[in-house]
Amino acid sequence: SENGKTYFLDSGILYNLLPQEWQEFLSNSLVEVIYRTDLKPYCPIRSHWITKQPVVRLMLPHKDEELYRLVSYKSEPATNKDKEMFNKIFMWIENYVKNNDENRIVHKWQQGDLLFSDIFKLMHAVTGGFNPADREFIGIWGYSGSNIGR
Repeated sequence: SENGKTYFLDSGILYNLLPQEWQEFLSNSLVEVIYRTDLKPYCPIRSHWITKQPVVRLMLPHKDEELYRLVSYKSEPATNKDKEMFNKIFMWIENYVKNNDENRIVHKWQQGDLLFSDIFKLMHAVTGGFNPADREFIGIWGYSGSNIGR
């Protein structure tokens, strides 16, 4: 029962939990993924490809590491004040996702289970029972119009 315990969180709900000031800040920001030099900066708030509702498009670190750099705010280079605001928002998001199970969806895999999920909208994490040697990531599929990093 502890194998493959996977958590999901609807990032549309997460967006709605943010104060309007933070929603507007993120909607007017461009961030870059520090370790992905092949991706262009992108806005961390995106419209869902079907519902057109805003969702948060930020991944969380596996360890205590910096993932993002705020590049610009309102089409201007990011100031130190802007970077502090982004870090404050990101730390709140990370804390909420990792420590608040109020909106968390939990799926415990059983042999033969098949689960379809909208990974554009659902943040997810596998939390139990997998040794990295026991699984293999062999591809990535996505909506061709998502243009993250384009």
